[in-house]
Amino acid sequence: MFATAQRCITIPRDFFHALLGILKIDLSEPQLSSDEQEAMLQIARSCIKEGDYSPLFMVPKFAKVEHHDTHADGYLDLSTFALGFEMAPPTFKDVKFRLGHPTIKVETIGAVRSIRRLEWEPDLLHRFSDLLRLTLESTGLDIAALVDTLGGRLYGQIPDKIFKRLSEGDRVRQFRDKLNEFITSDSENLDDIVNWIAEAMGLSDRTLECPMSVLSPMRFLDAYGNTIHFGSSGGLVDVICYKCQKSFLIRVALLKPDSYVLGAKAYRVPGLKYAFTHAGGAGLLVKNGCNVGRFLWSTPTCACPKLEDQEMPLHDLPLQRPNNYEYGRQNSKEWHPVIIETMVKS
Repeated sequence: MFATAQRCITIPRDFFHALLGILKIDLSEPQLSSDEQEAMLQIARSCIKEGDYSPLFMVPKFAKVEHHDTHADGYLDLSTFALGFEMAPPTFKDVKFRLGHPTIKVETIGAVRSIRRLEWEPDLLHRFSDLLRLTLESTGLDIAALVDTLGGRLYGQIPDKIFKRLSEGDRVRQFRDKLNEFITSDSENLDDIVNWIAEAMGLSDRTLECPMSVLSPMRFLDAYGNTIHFGSSGGLVDVICYKCQKSFLIRVALLKPDSYVLGAKAYRVPGLKYAFTHAGGAGLLVKNGCNVGRFLWSTPTCACPKLEDQEMPLHDLPLQRPNNYEYGRQNSKEWHPVIIETMVKS
């Protein structure tokens, strides 16, 4: 993987040699188009044909998501992120292409009804308080819906583990009372109540033993969880099912302005799981043949049958950035891959 880093590539075609060597797909560099952008799409289509859907979740070239809050965590190259290893393949693997775009079997969640952008509070407890309030506005005091939404879709945890924790002793009744108190209290300082709710759900410590991270869920969301949803470019999207008309709140990395995303259809890929997604929780928002957002933690919503064959847009992908290092400058103190390699070996 080091060979494909932007600072180690001086001749653009070298990138494709290295990438194909890693992917081990049925494609060689001489078969690629001389146009670098089309060559990237050739590789992406070959991956998709073989059941690797990760190119669909890459940040398209048109997206503007390089904000300071993602840069702060070091995600500069290609404005993208690591999905992690594929833990489970898609349930349905048949793929057809039309005009370069793949048609795959997906589950239709519904249409985007509203979008809420958040000013992310630096204080973890205050951020949790904001998300709790928004979740309650969507679910009310339905404990199951609240845990699925807040714990699963917003904090990336496994809801069953939270339910198991809440089932201990008399915690469910206390949990409902605290939620009601949170909604009805006139006090400006609700920190004690919010902290109790977060602890009861296991979000403020590591008792849930999340496989995604050794951090507590609240800290994980603040760091990597925030980055993979594009930081301030992300939002909370209210999606309504076409059949039962129930609505669901999911966190989405948005690629287009809110006014364009409204009305987009949300599609989930059944079965697919990466290390940093829920099983079957990854999908895309599509409108007018354009990928306008993607989500990773959308646990199954309602039980309505919604499987369909859908053409998913495959947009131009960002190319590797050139290595502009001026080789031969022996006195330069700039970063140099050969120097770094020597240091590592020593």
